[in-house]
Amino acid sequence: GAFQLTMEKQISREDLKTVFGIVDMDRSGTLDRREVVHLMRAMRCSAHWKDDGDGKMSFEEFVDMIRDYDYRWPSINVSDKLTMFLGSHKPGEGLSDPTPTPSPPPQPQPSPAPS
Repeated sequence: GAFQLTMEKQISREDLKTVFGIVDMDRSGTLDRREVVHLMRAMRCSAHWKDDGDGKMSFEEFVDMIRDYDYRWPSINVSDKLTMFLGSHKPGEGLSDPTPTPSPPPQPQPSPAPS
């Protein structure tokens, strides 16, 4: 069945589970803030964190967050953004890190021993 968002927008609960699984990069069964930020950046939205205070977001908390996001900012059209996200990310491949990892500083090279 479809998950009803505001107005006439819908996304299936199964699609939401797929999105959740892709974003759950550590396969813990919950999302942490970093994983939610990755999703929101991929959707070109600002992060909107909502959990029960434990620092982890269950699937049901994720559904509540999406519903709340759609209610607060209906012009964002979160269902379309989630559908586009699903079109560009496949289950099992995870979500690439949009934040570049800094390179370690170069290590000093030992001076050649005098001959």
